[in-house]
Amino acid sequence: MKPVIIAAVLQVGLGAAPGVAAERKTCLAPDGVTIVYSAAGAGDTALVFVHGGMADRSFFGGQLDALASRYRVVAVDLAGHGESGRNRTKWGISAFAADVKAVVDAEHLRRVVLFGNSLG
Repeated sequence: MKPVIIAAVLQVGLGAAPGVAAERKTCLAPDGVTIVYSAAGAGDTALVFVHGGMADRSFFGGQLDALASRYRVVAVDLAGHGESGRNRTKWGISAFAADVKAVVDAEHLRRVVLFGNSLG
C-alpha cells in the first residue's frame, strides 16, 4: 500500500462526544525507547497526530476530544518529548518516524491519516 499525504486544518470545537476519554498507552520504539501516546475512539480510519519540536501530545488534545466520537484518534509523544523516553542514542527524523510506526503497529492500525505540526 502506498502512503497518501493529506494536508488539512482541524478546528477545535467540532462537537466532542461526552465521556470519550483518551487512554494513556505505551509501546517501545525499535531502539528500545518507551513511547507514550494517547488513544481514544474507534473506527476503520485512525487519525494519528504528531506534535512539533519542543511540544508533546497534549498539543492535539482538542482535536482528540472533538474527533474521538467518529474516528480512532492517537496522539504521540515523540522520544525526548512529553512523557516518552529520553534514552535514545541516535536522534533524527528517521528515528522519530520509527516512533510513529511503533505506535501504529502497537495499535494494529491499518488505515491511517497522519497530521503533523512543524517537526511532526
